[in-house]
Amino acid sequence: MKTELDKCMAGEWYDCHDPIFITQKGKTRQLLARYNALPYEEKKTKQEVLKEMFGSIGNNVSVGTPFLCDYGCNIHIGDNVSVNMNCSFIDCNKITIGSHVLIASNVKLERLRGNPEFPFVYFISYFNPRIGLTGNEDFSRPLYEILEQDYSSVAKISKEEISAQLADKFLAQKLEIKPGDAILIRKRFVYDPGGRPLEWNIGYYRADSFVYTLEFEREV
Repeated sequence: MKTELDKCMAGEWYDCHDPIFITQKGKTRQLLARYNALPYEEKKTKQEVLKEMFGSIGNNVSVGTPFLCDYGCNIHIGDNVSVNMNCSFIDCNKITIGSHVLIASNVKLERLRGNPEFPFVYFISYFNPRIGLTGNEDFSRPLYEILEQDYSSVAKISKEEISAQLADKFLAQKLEIKPGDAILIRKRFVYDPGGRPLEWNIGYYRADSFVYTLEFEREV
C-alpha cells in the first residue's frame, strides 16, 4: 500500500496532514527562520543551513532572503546558482535546478478579474523556477501560450481542490465584500507531459460568482 509520501511524490492526491509532512514542515520552518535571520556576511553558516534543508546543493549557490519553501528536502540545486530575494519554492514534489542558473526575485503572478460591477476572483500563481519567467512578460497574452511558445513548457495535467472559508480583511478588500463573508477557494496544480510541476495557482472567488460544473461518464 502506498504511503501518503509515495502518493505525493507520484503526483497523486494525498493527505498533507499526515504526520510525515507535519514533522518535515516543522523542521523546515525552524531552518527557514534561522536562515532568514542570518546577516548577509555569514555566508558559511548560510551554506550549512541550506545543505541541511535541501535535498542536495552544489557549489557557489546563493539564495537571497527572505526565502520560503514547504519541505526543503525536495529541492535539488546544481553549481553556480543565484536565487534572488522573495522567492517561494512550493516543493510538494521534486524541484531540480541545474547549474549556471539565475532566478529573478518574487516570481509570482497576481490577477484580479471581474465585471464592470465588481471583481469576482483574485488569483495568485507561483511558477516553477526552472521555467525562467522574469516577470517582464506580456501577460495580456494567454498564460499557457506564453509558457508554451516562449519557454517550451506545455501544460498537460491539472489537478484541482475546492474548499470554502470566510474572507479575512485582505481578501474582503480585494473582492469588495465584507470580512467574514463566505468565499470559495480553488487550488490548481499544473504539470507538464513529464509530470513536472509548472504552476501552483490559488483562486479566491466570491461565493455569489462561482459555478463549477462536473461531468462524469461511466464505461459500460
